[in-house]
Amino acid sequence: MAGGSIFLLLGLCLLSTMTFLWQFYLYYAVIAALGVTSTFIVPNATTARKWFTRRAGLAVGLVTFGAGMGTAAIWPTAGILIESYGWRHSYLMLGVALGVIVALLSIIFVRKDPESMGLYPDGDLESSGIKSDNSAVVHKVAWSAGEALRTRTFWYFFFAYGILGFGLTAIFGHIIIWGMDLGMARESAGFMAMLIPLTMAFAGLIGGPLSDRVGRKPTLYIGLALQIGMFIFASALTTSAELIVFAVMWGIAIGLALPVWTPFLGDVFGRASVGSLFGMLTFSIGMIGGIGPIAFGWIYDNSSPHSYDWGFITASILCLIALFLVWLISPVRKGIALNVA
Repeated sequence: MAGGSIFLLLGLCLLSTMTFLWQFYLYYAVIAALGVTSTFIVPNATTARKWFTRRAGLAVGLVTFGAGMGTAAIWPTAGILIESYGWRHSYLMLGVALGVIVALLSIIFVRKDPESMGLYPDGDLESSGIKSDNSAVVHKVAWSAGEALRTRTFWYFFFAYGILGFGLTAIFGHIIIWGMDLGMARESAGFMAMLIPLTMAFAGLIGGPLSDRVGRKPTLYIGLALQIGMFIFASALTTSAELIVFAVMWGIAIGLALPVWTPFLGDVFGRASVGSLFGMLTFSIGMIGGIGPIAFGWIYDNSSPHSYDWGFITASILCLIALFLVWLISPVRKGIALNVA
């Protein structure tokens, strides 16, 4: 995370100097992206998972709450800075501020895992070998990333998480245009881009602990079913008021499921390689889910009148497939079996 903060600082500061489009792609989509992926949800969520077992859902839920609040806060902050100082100076200020703050926080507070400090997960005085909660019985079996990748169970995780990104990236990519089509002013439509991560953040405080109590799978079922319902609702909505309802409810649906994936991976494959495995899931959401904004844009441009309806229908079908893949996730064996609820 400390190393990633350097890329974050460098990428954002370089953006303040750009004069050609290729520079934007290099500084934003390569250098700054390396910084974001090295400091954002993957290292934070997986570090929290390594420190907690019994209440891993709550721990990761708190992490995703911070991520959601930060995402929501950056929209108005960037807008105020740009209006006051222009976009070049704003990139420079954000780059220095975020880079330095993240570096300091990671160096001072973040530690890889409890074992690196002579401790055990959950603050226990000694390792019990087996820890249980309502979602899994977790045996002390360490899976390497390579071993996990050779199981069907991991690929159920991979494709379920990836295809869920289709609707996620599409909504974030088109929410402002969609709102303006429904009669919203640009500023009001931009508020939707802040409202969704805000509701996601608070829903994460529910989804994580809920998965500790009732199980990972049931919590994911609830979140995915709600997403399907919201995409069907989106295909029929016609007013800006309905769009606000969609933004709130869809944010809740995403937030309920988001903090469950990392604890679930840890339940099935252990804590040792959870960072590598969750990184692979994030790769899937980029490669598979990254199709979403392009597909929604093509559907919008080629429909008459312009509409995202078929995009929403496609996203709901993909959510249904993801729900089926989650259902297929089953115990895997390596020495001692893991019993996953």
